[in-house]
Amino acid sequence: GWDHAFLEYSGDKTVCDFLASLPNHRTVILDVVPTAENLYQAAFNILEPAYQDTYGNHLRLESVRLYETPNNWADCVRS
Repeated sequence: GWDHAFLEYSGDKTVCDFLASLPNHRTVILDVVPTAENLYQAAFNILEPAYQDTYGNHLRLESVRLYETPNNWADCVRS
């Protein structure tokens, strides 16, 4: 999970190597730059098949809202 973790882009090798050297540091390495827009798309892509597997055609994921702060968020809506 991403909760309480440092999210880092895999292409930034210097930072990834540094974070890997820290003992007990919780780091998640992503294939995309961890912007809110990229994270909500990644979350949608993870959750959509989970909904399909669990609910079949009875329930379909339509949107994901990712909060950066209580007053700032990004939405991913099924196109």
